[in-house]
Amino acid sequence: VVGAVGLSAEGVEVLAVSPAFRRQGIGTQLLRAAAALALAECRRPAPPAGKAAATFDRVRTFLDYNYTRPIGRGELAERFGLNANYLSELFRRMGGCGVQEYIEARRFDMARRLLRTTELPVKTVAEHCGFSGEVYFIRRFRELHGRPPGRYRIEQNS
Repeated sequence: VVGAVGLSAEGVEVLAVSPAFRRQGIGTQLLRAAAALALAECRRPAPPAGKAAATFDRVRTFLDYNYTRPIGRGELAERFGLNANYLSELFRRMGGCGVQEYIEARRFDMARRLLRTTELPVKTVAEHCGFSGEVYFIRRFRELHGRPPGRYRIEQNS
């Protein structure tokens, strides 16, 4: 257990942090970021009805909770008893992007949130978000956002 948070109309309030995470200096920051993500999840609209939509929602929900670990399309398809090509088509049709694009988007959502709300080093942010290496994370972040993560943090916090 990392700690406890309270959610209100005003936002997220950290109520308690476990001693182990407090010693590392990241407990409050991680709790706040995780609670903000949970709040965003609660505000997500209900998925469309139908078997394909239900399957898409199950897979998407799994990815929303597991995007920080390495997972490929084949492994994901096998986990849900689907053909890998069908899974790709389902994501393109219902999600508007491919499976890996969705995973990367979730990782960058969390990375931007951590960069805005914490003082964690860029390398730690990359690791917490599931990126395999800091160099790839920085290069890809620059491609997508027009600036490296360190500059993004400075601009967002000024």
